[in-house]
Amino acid sequence: MERTIPVYVIAGFLGSGKTTLLRRAIDAYQRKGLRPVVLMNELGDVNLDGIAVDERGGVPMAELLSGCICCSIRSDVSVQLHELAATYDPDVVFIESTGVANPLEIMDAVTEASLYLPIALAGIATVVDGALLLEGPEAPSAKTKRLLKEQASCASFIVLNKTDRMTPEGTDRAEATLRAWNPYASIVRAERGDIDPGVWFRTNALPAGAEPNRVRGEGCPDGSHAGHAQERHASHEHVSVYTRFLSGPIDSRAFEAFVKSLPASVYRGKGVVTFTDTASRFLFQFAYRELEFIRITPQGEVNDVVVFLGEQFPKDELESGLAALERGTFHRERMKRSYDRHAEGRDTGKLQDWKTIERDRFLEALRDAGAGTLLEIGAGPGRDSLFFKEAGLRVTSVDLSAEMVRLCREKGLDAYEMDMADLRFEDASFDAVYALNCLLHIPKHELESVLKDIRRVLKPGGLFYMGVYGGVDSEGVWEKDEYEPKRFFAMYEDDAMREAVERVFEVRYFGVVKLSDAGRQPHFQSMILRKAANV
Repeated sequence: MERTIPVYVIAGFLGSGKTTLLRRAIDAYQRKGLRPVVLMNELGDVNLDGIAVDERGGVPMAELLSGCICCSIRSDVSVQLHELAATYDPDVVFIESTGVANPLEIMDAVTEASLYLPIALAGIATVVDGALLLEGPEAPSAKTKRLLKEQASCASFIVLNKTDRMTPEGTDRAEATLRAWNPYASIVRAERGDIDPGVWFRTNALPAGAEPNRVRGEGCPDGSHAGHAQERHASHEHVSVYTRFLSGPIDSRAFEAFVKSLPASVYRGKGVVTFTDTASRFLFQFAYRELEFIRITPQGEVNDVVVFLGEQFPKDELESGLAALERGTFHRERMKRSYDRHAEGRDTGKLQDWKTIERDRFLEALRDAGAGTLLEIGAGPGRDSLFFKEAGLRVTSVDLSAEMVRLCREKGLDAYEMDMADLRFEDASFDAVYALNCLLHIPKHELESVLKDIRRVLKPGGLFYMGVYGGVDSEGVWEKDEYEPKRFFAMYEDDAMREAVERVFEVRYFGVVKLSDAGRQPHFQSMILRKAANV
């Protein structure tokens, strides 16, 4: 009698931990000297989860891309299962479905194929992110909640995953919800998909005494596939997929900021990326605002690519962000949009007393030095530039924001839209440069080059006022920022900041302005610097 190959379906919503569970199942079979094969289904055009599986040790794999087994590519299942069985004579087949698939339809596809192939459905493992089920920080929509219920209700066993991120009471509530949805399935609590491997070696992983048709819980449709087709696969038609191949390496810090800034409607992200600031390549996984990188060494040619999945998210925003990453201008373009949106508010807000004191201090130094021309970098709406102009200086104002430049010009200022990292002026053009709270938007690895460009446009002996928030060591997008898009900030301890500026300028004055009495909080670093006469 011909041997029957067991088939396990691993289902679960985006980011629940399906691939981690699959890797553990593969390990369990390989430790026994058995041959597992994998049929990997992805909504996108690239099998990135397959790369994660292959990194754990080569395993035969077939791919079903650009569609879901339960609908658009359902007919391909039997073809791929036949090729896997005929080519590799496996001991088990694992099917990892897309995060938006209804397991019932996959069950039907496998059982159809079993009519003429030596395979049998052994079980459906649904992986559930417990925190998502309890509606954590990123609560699922009604459609997603319905899909979660369908996936759990159709399971033969359920892995309640990520319990390490839940309280004991929360874990109990999550299990009670799953039990209400599916009274027949066994429920296993797990951290990072770590379950008893013996579950994969049962003759049939359906619960004892439960017939296959009874495994369908209250939320699992029991109609035919034809009936499902009439619904136009409503279980996941609200889900969007965005795939983009990258043209080359990108900055790792900017990429992290990009991913963390994604809208809440993006549930899942994955891809292969190469960074400009490290020699390795990485597989990244993003689920529910958490980002993980896995160092990889791909076998064969693997392109840099990203795939994002979610509910009707704005793909044009993702496209513009990734394009900016490729150009190396991600932080600057976000900063430009942020300050464009808030230009009017910054023009009408009250100027803090300590800022006027700082401005007056620098004006006194300029008068002592006999300065006549001044460049303000990051001039904002031009209030400081106007102050220096009214004090008798010939002022030029530059800002990255077009709206800020417009407000400067309305004040009669000579203003230009310009990046502070690319000052388009001749060498030694100005007696002085003024930069209040703008250089803190420069990534730390770029600061020295920006300071050198500022020194270039200064005349020998020229003065440079640099004021930034600091006193703490930090770099990245400020998550509590009220501005949208949220801004990037780089701050330095006092000694580190002084060391950084001393590499380029003479330090005439370095002081701090305390802004808060509460613990270890940022303060303001005030500096008057000088370009050496012989530079």
